[in-house]
Amino acid sequence: MSDVTFINLTPHTIHLPTGPVEPLGISARCEEETTPVGQIGGVPIVTRRYGEVNNLPPQHEGVYLIVSHMCRVARPDRLDLVSPGDLTRDAEGRITGCTNLVVNSVGGNLDA
Repeated sequence: MSDVTFINLTPHTIHLPTGPVEPLGISARCEEETTPVGQIGGVPIVTRRYGEVNNLPPQHEGVYLIVSHMCRVARPDRLDLVSPGDLTRDAEGRITGCTNLVVNSVGGNLDA
């Protein structure tokens, strides 16, 4: 098994099966543009368009960046981005962690 570093670019502690990964203090965020389009039953309705991902450091071998699903999907070219997968919950239904991470594509350096 090779040395791997996870850097958490979300604002929340991510609890993995191997232990918690604390937030770095810098969050990767997608730019968004919201446009009002009308109302349905008196409730305002908008469209939202997502753009560039901010605060994303360059790739480094052996380093995986934990980001939101939205940020990961916005950058399909980045094979170092991972997002929480299947969630674990406590008895009250609150999210306590995840059992796996989702990647954009499988690279050649994953453990077998």
